[in-house]
Amino acid sequence: MATLPNASLFTKNVAASLERSEVVVEVAAKPAVAKVVREGFQVPAVTLNQQAADFFIGNLEVLQPRQTPRVLTQSIKPGTKVTLGTVVDLVLAPSTLIPFNIFDNVHADLAQRNVSDLLDGMLADPATRQTVLKYEKADDLPAADRSALTERFNAADVRIDEASASTSFAAAFNAARGALAFK
Repeated sequence: MATLPNASLFTKNVAASLERSEVVVEVAAKPAVAKVVREGFQVPAVTLNQQAADFFIGNLEVLQPRQTPRVLTQSIKPGTKVTLGTVVDLVLAPSTLIPFNIFDNVHADLAQRNVSDLLDGMLADPATRQTVLKYEKADDLPAADRSALTERFNAADVRIDEASASTSFAAAFNAARGALAFK
């Protein structure tokens, strides 16, 4: 939040900006300072040798998005507004390590696999991804989309058998939606 050093100056700036259709943002004299905490202690600021740092950074291997860790859980309920300075603990893992069995009602053929199996497989196809994201529930899919997804699941060794809830289309569809949360 910005602090206003002089309210009358602010009022004049706002009035002038409204006449010119500009937006004025007043900010504090000092920049915001992030407080990063690890293992209960604030991470100290570091002064870098710029030449050595530039060389090091220039030679780093670029991580592909699928290797970037994703948030699994956080200490505060998602969507909760918190005050400035509130500590939020995050648990992160790459999708290659996130097992499907952490989801409720997971499809039996996916129970011993990781979400990256579908993300790098059938869900790598943009059309398939869009179809899965377009519908909230498996029952909402039109017959043509359901048939196309069933073919994609079969190609990914996820057999669909409506005789059992653990191998149903709904279980596979829900697992695919869950996997996309970690894309």
